[in-house]
Parts: sequence; structure tokens; C-alpha cells
Amino acid sequence: MSTTYAEICQFISDAGMDILTDESSNDDARACYYLSVLGTSFKVFIGLEDDGRLIQIHAYPRSHELAGASPTAWELVHELLNEFNKDIRYGRWAIDDDGDARVHFSLFIEDAPFTRRQLARIHFLLCDLMIYQAQLLQIQSKLDHRVPRRLFGLTAAAIQTVIEHPSEIDVIVQAIHATEQQAHQLHDVIGKVFVVPELSTYPSDGEVGEEGGEDKGAQPSEGSDQAAVSREQKVTGRRSRRLSPLH
Repeated sequence: MSTTYAEICQFISDAGMDILTDESSNDDARACYYLSVLGTSFKVFIGLEDDGRLIQIHAYPRSHELAGASPTAWELVHELLNEFNKDIRYGRWAIDDDGDARVHFSLFIEDAPFTRRQLARIHFLLCDLMIYQAQLLQIQSKLDHRVPRRLFGLTAAAIQTVIEHPSEIDVIVQAIHATEQQAHQLHDVIGKVFVVPELSTYPSDGEVGEEGGEDKGAQPSEGSDQAAVSREQKVTGRRSRRLSPLH
């Protein structure tokens, strides 16, 4: 069962979004609009093919241009894309002919109509990908070394804020209680030299562990489950105190 361009536009309008004029295409069966979430937005294109039985969806994050990346950074971007795609059940990341990063979905409509609920589900999946993975791609395009796993612990909101307000990086770093290594990585993102202050106030890397939050500075006491529980409570307490609106 095919769907129509008018139906797609109605679903988008019902979701509270305005259809834009797609100046990049002469195809009358492709809708273009912005989807906004958590203070950011990304551009979505929905096109129909095969007489309305195939729906093609492309979404571009706000910072989608990866042009200017060094050959090394470009290779690392592709490696990161492959990592993302291994974990995505629906859709995939790709680089288009202009060198821009985008997410692509293909939906075949054969014996059932396309519904508002399906579009809402796609929007949910897109938001999840755009808020987190798009930021990491943008960072990787600016670095000639692999994005550290530790940086994955920084939220998209913090990273985006640093990109948009580079002169306020010191304030942002303090607000999110970044470790020294996280602060260093955020400086790398905007190309600013990181200088460790003489009296460092950064939380130690042991306090905010790598993936999983493991406290590497503490050694377990033999036969003491109670001590282990106590250490975990302390670590959890430190994490909760470090949460901020930027997270």
C-alpha cells in the first residue's frame, strides 16, 4: 500500500513542524523540515520513490559539514561511523557526495499504510542519534587522534555549548565538574591550548572513572564487602554532586 506526499506533509504538520521549500531538489515528492530537541535542531528530508511504496529519510545534524578535516582525521571519522553503524538497529550513518554526515532510513511500504506513529518513532530514533553521535563525529573531524573513550562521558549539551561559546570554556568546564583530561579534550575540540593551573581544582580521574565510573584510585580490602559498598556509595555521591544543567 503506497503513501502520498500530501499524507507525509499532513503528518509533519500534525507534529507541529513547518514544511520548508527544498531548494536543493526539483522533486515535488520530497518534504523538508527542521526537527528541534533539547535546544538544538536538525534538518530532515523525506522523499517518496517507487510510486510511494518506498520512503527515503535523510537527516543532517546542525554541524554536519566535515570538510577541512585532515586525511588522518577523515580516516578516523569513517572508523567512528562504522562503530556507530554496528550498534544501530535502524538507519545508518553515511557521508554524502558533499562530504556531509547524515543519517539515512529506508522504509518499504507494501501492504500497510505509513502512519503518524511510525514517523514519531523515526523522530525519536533521529533525536537519539543526533544529540550524541553527531557531536562526537564533529569532534573527531577536528582531531588527528582517536576520540578518547573518556570523552564519551561528556554530554552533547556540554560539547555543543563549548563549540558555540569557546570564550566561555573555563566557566563551562567548572560548571560540569570536568576532570582534567576531559577539560583537555574540550580545549582540543575548539583548538585552544590547555594549561593546567598551579592550584588545580579538577576532580581526579580516579574520582570520575572511565567507562562505568570505576574508582581506580581505591583498592578493595580483602574480605570486606562492607568497605566495597562504602566506597561505591562515596563514588555515587560524588557523581550526583557533579550533575549540572549542562548534563
